Amino acid sequence: MRLDQYIFVTILLFFGVVGQLSATSIFLRHSSTGDQDFFVGVEERFQVEMIIDPQGQQVTAFEIYLSFSEQHLELIDADPINPGIQPVKQGKDLPNGWQNFDNDTHGDPGNKLANFQIDYSRGLIFGADLSIKKKSVIGEITFRAKEPTDATKINIDNMKGANRLTVVRVGNSPTTPFTEYFGSNVSISQGLLEFLDTFPRNVTFPNNQVYNELRLSDYIVSHHSVESQPKWSVSKSPNILVEIDPESLIVSLSSVDNWFGTETLKFTVTDPKENSSSKSLEVKITAPPVFELPNKPFITDVNQIRFINLAEYLKDSDDPELDNVDLVMEKNPYDENIVKLNGKQLTVLYDKPSMESIVVVASDADGNKTTTEIPIGFAASDSGPIISIITFPPEITVYFDGPDVNVPTL
Repeated sequence: MRLDQYIFVTILLFFGVVGQLSATSIFLRHSSTGDQDFFVGVEERFQVEMIIDPQGQQVTAFEIYLSFSEQHLELIDADPINPGIQPVKQGKDLPNGWQNFDNDTHGDPGNKLANFQIDYSRGLIFGADLSIKKKSVIGEITFRAKEPTDATKINIDNMKGANRLTVVRVGNSPTTPFTEYFGSNVSISQGLLEFLDTFPRNVTFPNNQVYNELRLSDYIVSHHSVESQPKWSVSKSPNILVEIDPESLIVSLSSVDNWFGTETLKFTVTDPKENSSSKSLEVKITAPPVFELPNKPFITDVNQIRFINLAEYLKDSDDPELDNVDLVMEKNPYDENIVKLNGKQLTVLYDKPSMESIVVVASDADGNKTTTEIPIGFAASDSGPIISIITFPPEITVYFDGPDVNVPTL
């Protein structure tokens, strides 16, 4: 039954009711949080309030049409005793003197709308001044969340062609559309906690390092006040050591016994209601290049050219042939004409005795880099052996034991 089928006679306590309509608004919100757009969990029952803000006017009637998707939301009858579904419970701010003209629901009354629909219409006919003069809750609807979705909308319909025009009456003026109307976007999650899609899909690090750049708390959202902390778990791996700090929720990943390769770990968060959500993380552990140099420097006679193949002292477990390992000389105290790196081969030639260390960086296809110092010396061929300032001991200790002297041998 529509409002324009009735003649409304509103008895007001105040005279001089404004005949012209100014701004009036209607909006929906979660009854507990007060949020217009909000999250709920699957199977959760929640209440949505309808709010009218007269913005200084006196509202004497309203006709409200809502629609929503039955795929994600189920309407709960506000009055299960009386026959038929009564979708809207009278709002806490609406006086009892308001006449109920329409409070029902239907799937498709001939308007060809896909969504399930709610009709709610009330107004003043006679009696004391019970008009709405301030922002008021005029109705409450209970829903059950059925299945997860990023967003499903509870619409306030304003479609004249579909015979679903949400209108308001101010004073004794004709009904007109609300100046503003705002529905609600409802996101339905599997539990109280949502595991965000921004969680990384993969990480890569070398087997001689610990990866600790993953903080789990950055990837969950709490949709309600969670009294206890969520529980975290991760699938087991014989090759990857996983530790989760209970306070910071920072994950530490490291290789077991210098293992390298790719495995997938599954992280699961469980809320206090035992609802869980999981994400997978592909972990790739690489083997960086490693130098295995002799314990003594490379000594070459002056004025004699020498070629040093550094590949003989280099190892890369996931690239045994060193095909994708490159060497760069980062520091060279000698002139380039004295010590030169060409590919993986050093060429050394000098005419003066000397001892210096060059710095070489090895990098592989995985982006790993290893830096090492290589001592390079030149000795005069007629001066006997050269004493290395790197390997020569800085001091020796002589022990006296009675008449015998214990002198260490260099």
